[in-house]
Amino acid sequence: MIANALAAYDDAVRSEWERIRIEPEKWRCSPWGDETGGFWAVAIDGDQVLWFNDIEEGFNWSRYSTRGTIDEYFCNQDELEMIFERIAQQNSERSRAGLREGDVPPALACPGTIVARQTTYWEVESRAGERYRIHFRDKAEFAFVGAEYPSVEIHDRHPLLVQFDSPNRSLYFTGRPLKPRSVAEEVDRAIRADSSSWRGLHEYAGSTDAVERLLSAGHGMLMDAPEPVCAVAARVLEAAGVQCSILGRAPARTSVRPASCRPRW
Repeated sequence: MIANALAAYDDAVRSEWERIRIEPEKWRCSPWGDETGGFWAVAIDGDQVLWFNDIEEGFNWSRYSTRGTIDEYFCNQDELEMIFERIAQQNSERSRAGLREGDVPPALACPGTIVARQTTYWEVESRAGERYRIHFRDKAEFAFVGAEYPSVEIHDRHPLLVQFDSPNRSLYFTGRPLKPRSVAEEVDRAIRADSSSWRGLHEYAGSTDAVERLLSAGHGMLMDAPEPVCAVAARVLEAAGVQCSILGRAPARTSVRPASCRPRW
């Protein structure tokens, strides 16, 4: 059980386990363990002993005063993974103590691989073999392209965050450009250029085909989008001889940061 659970953790957890582990041995705990000769003790840390309650099938930390005797009976059903996870979290807190808020640990910043994705966190492994868990606090948006990544960065200002930093507006137009398809494609290119390719026309106005049909109609609402995006699109349309109006007073959503990261295991 110990070997199987420990296999999922890194050298830091294994090192801490080596510090506290003992060869499994039976410790007395009357009257609950009398019938089987006691319970298996597997680790000692200060005045605490970690033992397996085979009645409830779970691990427990209890105080002891004399080696070989468990002073407190508990019936927790903790699995070993929970014990190792606590060790990992303690290691994380110690590592974080040396970082400022927003810093990315050097070992994490270099290229690596996303090895697991969950709703509230991703687990990543650097090329050096160090594993981290990146937690998303109050996640507003995410995208996943591939498991390999060249670097990890944390930003307060970023093209992806324009959705949350700027008020939302509606872009209306009047006029039929000579080449609706070309104008629709140019609007898409302008939005991508302004967002460093993070955003595209499809996120605000549907497909290029849909925008082409709308422009061919000669009037209407082109998109609901953050004010800077509407301004970019309006410049392209006006250059093509189309009149534009940007309307609306929807406030910006609460500003966010993309990620919070901490070492794991």
